[in-house]
Amino acid sequence: MDEKIKKRLISFFEKHELRSYRSGEIIVKPGEKFPGLVFLKSGYVKVYTLSKDDKEIVLQIFKPLFYFSLIYAMTRRKNRYYFEAIGPVEMWVAPKKEAIKFIRSDCLTCSVLMKAIMGAFLDLNVNVEQLISGNAYSKVANFIASTVGKHGAKEDSTVRIKFPVTHKMIASMTGLTRETVTLQLLKMEKQKIIDNEGKRITVIDFKKLEEASVV
Repeated sequence: MDEKIKKRLISFFEKHELRSYRSGEIIVKPGEKFPGLVFLKSGYVKVYTLSKDDKEIVLQIFKPLFYFSLIYAMTRRKNRYYFEAIGPVEMWVAPKKEAIKFIRSDCLTCSVLMKAIMGAFLDLNVNVEQLISGNAYSKVANFIASTVGKHGAKEDSTVRIKFPVTHKMIASMTGLTRETVTLQLLKMEKQKIIDNEGKRITVIDFKKLEEASVV
């Protein structure tokens, strides 16, 4: 998100209620409404659903949970997903009408948010293409490339995903088994594309990772 817009949003949201959640705590369940428009002060939230056999299917990992609450507020659609804290989470909650009025009154903020949502739509198309046409190796590579692009922290010549990523989580987002994911990650480690120590994935060679993610 553009830093100027982020500061404008924080300036608005920090005047409202701040809520805290523990790691693993459910923020919103299917059928429940968001308490208002929300903006994360810190932490990450995963969005998932459950299959008929209660298998967890992770759809997104959000830093700006704000976008999801905004979409539901604008469309008035019923929420179908679980939103769960990954590690400790703090988020501001603003009344829906007040927040939407603020956004609509600020043309620059509205324009930047629209651009971000359209970018997320294009990313979703890439993910769908991977699920349909990709092989196991490209699916895992695409997940890592996408996640590090959104939630990566630079460390010298490498980039590390800011939160722990389990093999189970990658499996649920790629439609693969956990065992298959483990094999692909080991392959990437041997090729010196990534380092995967203690559930912390670090990208060593982003160019090779992008090449591996192509269907």
